[in-house]
Amino acid sequence: MSGEQLVANCSPTLAGLKPANLFSVKADSMDELAREIRYLNDEIRDKGVCIIPMCMKKERAVVYVYRISALKRYFHDEEVSSLLRLYGYEPERPEKCVKRLCKKMKEAAFPHEVGLFLGYPARDVYEFINRSARDCKCVGCWKVYGNEKEAIERFRAFDECTSFCKKMYQSGKTLRDLTKAG
Repeated sequence: MSGEQLVANCSPTLAGLKPANLFSVKADSMDELAREIRYLNDEIRDKGVCIIPMCMKKERAVVYVYRISALKRYFHDEEVSSLLRLYGYEPERPEKCVKRLCKKMKEAAFPHEVGLFLGYPARDVYEFINRSARDCKCVGCWKVYGNEKEAIERFRAFDECTSFCKKMYQSGKTLRDLTKAG
């Protein structure tokens, strides 16, 4: 896993626009991936961002990049915390929630409550699960069932952030340069 992959997949989190991103990377072994993640974590950990491998299946690994402080704020929202509790999480303990999500991802099919760990609106996560991913208003980073206008604005902001960060990275800025402290 490279800094370039991190910028391409996680710029909104690096820039502080959202609490987390999740993406898949090709990985020959967990040991190799762990070394790459340690190196990247060393570059940005003090900026409040953490990178962890969630699970590995075949030659692909799911990597979670998050800001624990942003997750704490997001999990404090009443709708979010209620939904997290419904799925067996303790929202007042975000680190423990992340560990539980990792365990669930390793044991079973993709847990749809993962949207709560990515900062998606609680209503959209709830409706996605209850409607079996059907009948949404629009699709961007997630399927929207609630405020379509607000979601489209957020999608646009995330896209602009990613484009900007990719250009800056290609022009010589480091991962550390592109990561907002927080």
